[in-house]
Amino acid sequence: MGSNLPRSFALGAALLLAGVAQAAEITLYEHDDFRGRQITLRDGMRDLQGSGMNDRASSVIVRSGRWELCSDSGFKGYCQLFDRGEYRSIDGRLNDRVSSAREVFDERGRDADRRGGRDFDQRGGRDDDGRWRDRGGRADDDRRGGFDRGDRGTIRLYSRSDFQGRDIELERDVADLGSRDFNDRASSLVVTGGRWEVCSDAEFRGTCTIYERGRYPSLGRLQNQLSSVRRLR
Repeated sequence: MGSNLPRSFALGAALLLAGVAQAAEITLYEHDDFRGRQITLRDGMRDLQGSGMNDRASSVIVRSGRWELCSDSGFKGYCQLFDRGEYRSIDGRLNDRVSSAREVFDERGRDADRRGGRDFDQRGGRDDDGRWRDRGGRADDDRRGGFDRGDRGTIRLYSRSDFQGRDIELERDVADLGSRDFNDRASSLVVTGGRWEVCSDAEFRGTCTIYERGRYPSLGRLQNQLSSVRRLR
């Protein structure tokens, strides 16, 4: 038994170091080219107001993980994804406007369809604790590009799985699906273009998930729970 102890200790230490290495980290800088005041985050922050960096960030370094920065507190407003790398000057729509930040987790799903030889991935959801999962990945190769700049497209919700039952097609944001008599009814959906966020509560709150262009025959934990839908810009 004694001979196993060092091996167990070494394994535990290796796992601990691996966890540290994978921990997400982002540093926001007050000015371009990583100058001025700075703040380093290793966890999501719903409101930068108390950090002294609200509406001040002009450049960013992502040392690990993938991060979403938003112009409003609570991860609202215009949002943008940043992968690992150095961003000497961030997009003008976010320059001196960042008010919230959170890590993005990618998790490949199992219920996406294949259409035209392309695999439309589904990827997890996000909760109100500032941690979320991106469903569908990026739409282009520009790491600094915001959500969907191309085909605006639509989203069609179906009341049953596999695109069956009653359906409703949306071209714009709906803060409360009750107004369209479709609250807590969606069980599958089709996105013809753009990126859409669907949420379990009205006003884009609760558990939310991002969908990009593709066909989704089931909605997992959001099955029959959707209450709001909006296009991400």
